[in-house]
Amino acid sequence: MVNKKPSRCTVKTKAGKPCTAPPMSGQPFCVMHSPLAKAIQIRGGQRRAIFDPKELKPFTPPQSAQELGALIAQTIIEIRETKIDTRSANAIACLASSFLASLNHGEIEMRLEQLEKQFAEREERRGSR
Repeated sequence: MVNKKPSRCTVKTKAGKPCTAPPMSGQPFCVMHSPLAKAIQIRGGQRRAIFDPKELKPFTPPQSAQELGALIAQTIIEIRETKIDTRSANAIACLASSFLASLNHGEIEMRLEQLEKQFAEREERRGSR
């Protein structure tokens, strides 16, 4: 007699009810109840348990591109030392990009303001002749 593949996962949920997901090919359980899934869940929890914001190096808010560069360099080190999670690092990268763009816009506005002032002074001098 040939073993018939179960039509549903054979594992019971935390609530005690049978899992309704289809089983993986050749297995009696679904993807979420496979031993590999359990190992990944445990590893994920361990990774998150390592992150402790108290271990991060304190810094003052950056005021220039050079100070931001130092912050990004420190963040890279903290990622490699698993002191900071990658989601936080990604958020820092997005904010750093916005910060650099605002610095650039601020510099352009300042230069434009100076040019407008110089132009107004020239027009005054021409009008007083």
